[in-house]
Amino acid sequence: MRKIQLTTNEQINERETLISALTLAPAEGYTLADQRAGLAVIDKLEQCVDGVLSLKETEWTWLKARLNRQVWGRLSHNIIALVDKVSEAPDEKEEGSE
Repeated sequence: MRKIQLTTNEQINERETLISALTLAPAEGYTLADQRAGLAVIDKLEQCVDGVLSLKETEWTWLKARLNRQVWGRLSHNIIALVDKVSEAPDEKEEGSE
C-alpha cells in the first residue's frame, strides 16, 4: 500500500492536477487496461480523505508510469515535486500483513 499526502496551496491543487492529467488521453490513447487502471486511480483520488491518497501497489505502479510518460503543457517546479512525491511514495505494509 502506498500513501501519498496531497497538498493544496495557492500554486497547485495536487489532487485536481492528477485528475486532470489522467483524464486527458496521452497521444497514443488509452488501452482498455489503461482505462480500468486510470479510472480506479481517479476513483481513489475522488474519495481521498484529508488529502491522503491510498493506492494498492498495482495502482501506484500504473500511476507512476503514467505520470512519467505524461507530456505537461507548462514548466513547473510544483509538477516536478508532485511527480517525485508519487514516484517516491514509501511502501507501507498493511496492518496484519508481513
